[in-house]
Amino acid sequence: MNPLDGYVPISDYGLIGDMNSAALVSRGGSIDWLCFPRFDSPSVFAAILDPRQGGRLDVSVAGAEGNQSYLENTNVLRTVFTNERGTLELVDFMPCYRKNYEFEAFHEVHRRLRCLEGKVTVQVVFDPRFGYSREETHVEVHEGGCLAKGELTWLSLVSDIPFETAKAGATAEVTLEAGEERWLILRWNEEFLRPLEEFLAAEKLEKTIEYWRGWTERCTYGGPFGDLVRRSLLALKLMIYEPTGAIVAAPTTSLPEVPGGTKNWDYRYSWLRDAAFALRAFHKCGYSEEERRYRHWVMRRLQGHTLHPEELQIMYGVEGDARLLERSLPHLRGYRGARPVRIGNAAHDQHQLDMCGALIDALYLSYHTDDDMNDHVWRTVAELAEFVADKWELPDYGIWELRGEKRRYVYSQVMAWVALDRAARVARRWGNPGRAERWEGIAEEIRVHVLEAGFDEKLNSFVQYEGAEEVDGSLLLMPIVFFIDENDPRWQGTLDRIQSQLGEGAHIWRFKEEGPREGSFLMLSFWLADVLIHGGHLEAGREVLRQVTAYANHVGLFAEMLDPETEEFLGNFPQALTHMALVNAAVNLWEAETGTAS
Repeated sequence: MNPLDGYVPISDYGLIGDMNSAALVSRGGSIDWLCFPRFDSPSVFAAILDPRQGGRLDVSVAGAEGNQSYLENTNVLRTVFTNERGTLELVDFMPCYRKNYEFEAFHEVHRRLRCLEGKVTVQVVFDPRFGYSREETHVEVHEGGCLAKGELTWLSLVSDIPFETAKAGATAEVTLEAGEERWLILRWNEEFLRPLEEFLAAEKLEKTIEYWRGWTERCTYGGPFGDLVRRSLLALKLMIYEPTGAIVAAPTTSLPEVPGGTKNWDYRYSWLRDAAFALRAFHKCGYSEEERRYRHWVMRRLQGHTLHPEELQIMYGVEGDARLLERSLPHLRGYRGARPVRIGNAAHDQHQLDMCGALIDALYLSYHTDDDMNDHVWRTVAELAEFVADKWELPDYGIWELRGEKRRYVYSQVMAWVALDRAARVARRWGNPGRAERWEGIAEEIRVHVLEAGFDEKLNSFVQYEGAEEVDGSLLLMPIVFFIDENDPRWQGTLDRIQSQLGEGAHIWRFKEEGPREGSFLMLSFWLADVLIHGGHLEAGREVLRQVTAYANHVGLFAEMLDPETEEFLGNFPQALTHMALVNAAVNLWEAETGTAS
């Protein structure tokens, strides 16, 4: 922990989870973020947002820094502390696995402390702060652990380490010799302390390891950057809410996009736009079950809205919650002073036309043959396509959810073209040539409009929105979705301007802005690699991938953004879109090199 401000770099964290919720564990051994029982529930520990008031469960060894890694092909985290006296191994996991074909999560965090050599003294701090530190939390020390009580919340910490009451929470100190081990087991909403042996901790660890390794073995990817692809898939799996199949954009809120700034958003929700990227990543790597479940979650969100697509939200809670009221938490300092800390997300009711294109593209990809498609899917595609056909000329807020004036964003209109182009293909597959011809005609109308109104001949470039002179990083998707050929001079001019105005090598920013600059957007760097790969520049695409993946943190995870000067992560962490884009770019490179592209 930085002694100057108490905050840990975002890149210093690993992630554990049980596909209901997730925890960030620092290299120093502190759990600084955990929401129970769901990703979007109020926090139990939030020291990442305020080291003084947020709360944590800390395990530390004096004079030792942690060396952190995942057990191979798992989401079980291992941190090793070494000082002049000895070595301690800390193993962190949230037990989850299949039992009698049913997935089981326990809403528990298990921490095993084992001395590997010598003699090690360990300090433990248990300081929960319920309800984003708004709820008064009392910690009682008992034989066999601690009980934390809130207004309506309970949390038990069972351990074979004796604790003492402290000014804030409880503390413990224990000295272990080589071969000795102790356990800390955190359980949600438990009003009493169970005996430690009832938790079957060693057995749960073994089953959890077996579950993750069995899941990883299903991966069909065999190309370059394999370790990072598998780690990305494991991270994406952790961000799936198992009861419904929804994927959260990130398990955190309010990690800033600008150091000390106000671009601090809650990402613990599921964006419908992400569907195309997520389904493609799972589909291409052999994870048909995850593809199917997320597809069904998307279809459930669409059900009831297909007759009124204007009511469709861009994001939902993991249970399908539509009301995501945005509020600020002024009592929390925010990550390194970045305020406000926000919960909820006011962008949920924005009009973003591109979402329909992403959804129809995802459904087109996911339903591979006529036999896979059913009448409900066809009706959904048709209603979305008709909505786009009627509304494509209207301004919207665009992919970046800018909170200001609506504009006619070129990216949004390109995705409107995608919506109708893919819908026409579905219509022909479904045997409805009349609908197909209508949508193809409007798609061509959109294409002509974008080529005229969205392109500046003087600049030889497409622009961010009609009437603008600036480019936008989202334009990188134009050749990827087959709107324009990679070798078209208009696209080459656009790519040159993106790289000269928004790029520094492999780093790409979203757009030009006044004032303090946010970090480069890592998803766009992977899109750049994709553009190069699509254009046949495989070595150049591989080099971009090599450069960007080098910024992975010590356990292979990425945030939303990166400060190229300091190489520090910015934005919420880990970021699903970043990992989806990494997987898709690596798969595209592999398919291009082997001639197996589909």
